[in-house]
Amino acid sequence: MTFGVLLYFFKASAVLFHTGWFLESLVTQTIVIHIIRTSKVPFIESRPSRFLLFTSLFIIAVGFALPLSPLAGPLGFVVPPASFILSLLGIVVGYIFLAQAVKTWYVKKYGH
Repeated sequence: MTFGVLLYFFKASAVLFHTGWFLESLVTQTIVIHIIRTSKVPFIESRPSRFLLFTSLFIIAVGFALPLSPLAGPLGFVVPPASFILSLLGIVVGYIFLAQAVKTWYVKKYGH
């Protein structure tokens, strides 16, 4: 999904593609921890510890700050357009629901 959005909707250059892929993978990998840590619905039926929540938010914040920082150039990042950030939000929400659905199916079929 991310590849398609970056390539076909944004006609992303190599550096925008690199930045977008980095942000998407960082956010989804961080959020999936909350999904797989419990067989319940995360944040609703099972709340994470404050430490896990803080570190997750911190990691995502640092990831989004990198393209705005002096490290952007050496890391090969550019500031993504706001429309990409909105697209990323949609992709991440879809990913969360899909991961939760697959986890729910797995738990029903195989147990914890």
